[in-house]
Parts: sequence; C-alpha cells; structure tokens
Amino acid sequence: MDLDGTDNARISFTATTDSTILDAVLREKKEFKKLPGASGSAVGTDEAVLQCAGRKVYFAANWSTEYEGVLLDRTRNRQPSYSDVRRATFQNFLDAAAASHNCPQVTISR
Repeated sequence: MDLDGTDNARISFTATTDSTILDAVLREKKEFKKLPGASGSAVGTDEAVLQCAGRKVYFAANWSTEYEGVLLDRTRNRQPSYSDVRRATFQNFLDAAAASHNCPQVTISR
C-alpha cells in the first residue's frame, strides 16, 4: 500500500510471508529487539517480524526523503514529536495488517 502526497512525499507499507524476503531480513546485521512473549521481533519504528498463526510475517514502512522532510518541518519543536508520529503511523499499520494475518497484537516501544 502506498500513500502519496505532493512533491514525491510517500510512505509505502508492506506485509509479506515470502520466505526469501523473511530470510534476507533476518540475516541482515540489524539488532532486532525482542518483543514480549513468543510473538516475534521488531526493530526501530518501521519494521517488524511476527510469528502469526504458524508462520512468520514481515511488516515494513518505507518513508521517502520528501515525506520525512515535511514531517520534520511540521513537528519541529512541537508535540507529537517526529519519532512519535513515525512510531504511531507504523503502529496503526501494524495493528491493522497483523490482524488480517492472525498475528498477536504487539506494541512498538520507544
């Protein structure tokens, strides 16, 4: 799913069970933060791998440079902060997409 704005501002959201993609994500040198229980792992505010109904599912958000620039301008010295907006946006996507894959509900922490 893509959300397009003006001036090439874009967020793309992905959910996949493709084993090639999952293997590549899990092989990367990233430190995945463990989530409570056996629900999977997550990293940052834009990626998660969850154990869902007997299979792993990868969830991701990709923020264009233009979108990040607009977001930084709009949140500078204001609440919610840039990181709060990113985290909340990914959390909303994760909540909706995870439910459609029979995944446990998880909260991406700060």
